[in-house]
Amino acid sequence: MALYARLKSICVVEKCLRFNLLSRTSFHSLSRPPGHAPAPNTRSFFLKLFAKRGQLDLKRADDIPDSFELIYRNTMSKYIVGAQVVSMVCGGLVLLTFVFKGDFETMQEHRAKWSGDARRSDDDVFYYVAFFMAILLVVQLMVSQTPVRIYKVPRTSKYIAINYGNFFGKGRLTFKRGEIYQMEERGVLPWRNSRYIIDSQNNRRTVILMENHFRRPADLNIMLGEQSDPDLDDK
Repeated sequence: MALYARLKSICVVEKCLRFNLLSRTSFHSLSRPPGHAPAPNTRSFFLKLFAKRGQLDLKRADDIPDSFELIYRNTMSKYIVGAQVVSMVCGGLVLLTFVFKGDFETMQEHRAKWSGDARRSDDDVFYYVAFFMAILLVVQLMVSQTPVRIYKVPRTSKYIAINYGNFFGKGRLTFKRGEIYQMEERGVLPWRNSRYIIDSQNNRRTVILMENHFRRPADLNIMLGEQSDPDLDDK
């Protein structure tokens, strides 16, 4: 009986401690200041960042009326922006390196006095920097030639292409049906078979268009003028 009474008292003490712990936890969670927010979820942030946006959101971001038809949507638009930002940052770092080049060369001269390592010549450094800057220029060129979206103006033969400029910001190019044609495959750059030329009255530009990013294959054929446009020919 003594053992039973002792076990019973231990159970009662355990229940009291558990109740006090839960009450304190709930009190502290309710008594937090209003400005105290839980730590942001990194996973939800990236999911929201790379989430697919609706057509209405895209039209508002591009300053396009809701009645226009979205016929082309590049699903790699956010990666294109990322490539543009990274190339700009790297180019800025290279420029900063040239700005502080004098101090760095002074440090290297003091280091070379006490080191037997062979130093690289200025020509080698120039070649490395020139090669790196050439890659950045190619990235910027491809970004400016890759439309992220194309809209068709209803009841007309006009199209509006949205692309990211050579630097930050968006640009747009207006052209008509039949003013775009496919280029011959040449060169060593990627997407050689996806290059087109827009030869409008005001501008002539080379663009990169992926066939699988069109709403349907007929939209590409209509834009090229190889197929009749039901929006116009049915009238």
